[in-house]
Amino acid sequence: TGDPQKDQDLLLEGSLYVANMSKGEWILLSPENPTLAKDERFKDLRNILVNTREAAKTAGGTKLNRPEDIKIDPSNGDVYFALTNNADVGDIYGSVNLLREHGGDAAAKKFSYETFASGGPRTGLACPDNLTFGPKNTLWACTDMSAAAMGQGALSAFERNSMFRLETDDAGSVFARHFIQSPRDAELTGPCFLPDGSGLLLSVQHPGEGSYAKAGVGLTSHWPEGGNSKPVSTVVCVIPANGNTERFWR
Repeated sequence: TGDPQKDQDLLLEGSLYVANMSKGEWILLSPENPTLAKDERFKDLRNILVNTREAAKTAGGTKLNRPEDIKIDPSNGDVYFALTNNADVGDIYGSVNLLREHGGDAAAKKFSYETFASGGPRTGLACPDNLTFGPKNTLWACTDMSAAAMGQGALSAFERNSMFRLETDDAGSVFARHFIQSPRDAELTGPCFLPDGSGLLLSVQHPGEGSYAKAGVGLTSHWPEGGNSKPVSTVVCVIPANGNTERFWR
């Protein structure tokens, strides 16, 4: 809700569901679910809540490729979520996905689901992670490639993690417009626009993550002090140099 006093009690009551993407259904995770009730491991709610992943799998929930951030479109309630990647099943680049609750009702048991933007050279981004909506209600995405993987093999076209604005062209295809690049071996996280739209807060996480990973390789980054300094994580605020936020954020 955004209210700290209310949000601390959000999980005190209610029901837990898992999504079946192929059927577009929310499945109840409860001893009342016959599929779980006949499994000795899940005959009481305590065991379901402790072993939630196994309960979800048993109930028919869909396994996803490294789910990360979820954001709700403030204009219509559409749910966007990032699947960063899963090399074990050939998903190298990840995707941003769209879920619409049936009838626009957040309590509905049915939903539709589609891939909003697939990662890769064609779209322009790889391994989406954190998401946010900007002042113009445009969806933005930060990427999360590991220091060991970025710039290598199938990710050879992607040298750094970055933040992108996701836009739709005249043909309806989604593409990623590059906005800002991370320091070497870092990941940009927690994007948050200031309420008045005057700036963007970003966390610069683990710069120089690849330092000393290979023999003969020292520090790979000196963020933020430069020189020969040791890299440290930071929080930065991006502000349009000319104050023209209308054009800057689109």
